[in-house]
Amino acid sequence: MIQLHPKVRLIMKDDDKAQFHLLLPRELHAKIKHRAGSNGRSINMEIVRTLEESFYRTAIGRVDEDHDEKIASEIAEKVRDIAVEIIKKNK
Repeated sequence: MIQLHPKVRLIMKDDDKAQFHLLLPRELHAKIKHRAGSNGRSINMEIVRTLEESFYRTAIGRVDEDHDEKIASEIAEKVRDIAVEIIKKNK
């Protein structure tokens, strides 16, 4: 059983599972392994939970977070443009 949220649970039956080989960068594997150990889960269950949670967040529309990130990116781009202009003027 994968807990996505206190009110949402996903149960995977054996016939609902698909197996495939996944190649990961060693650093990412180490991060997943560490998180899985911290959460008391297998690496496989940690990956499944993380993927399911990412789809769940998308499904419930974390619009505010996405919107905030977009605004932050736009601000950062404008600050960069201003900095480039100032540097060009001072040359």
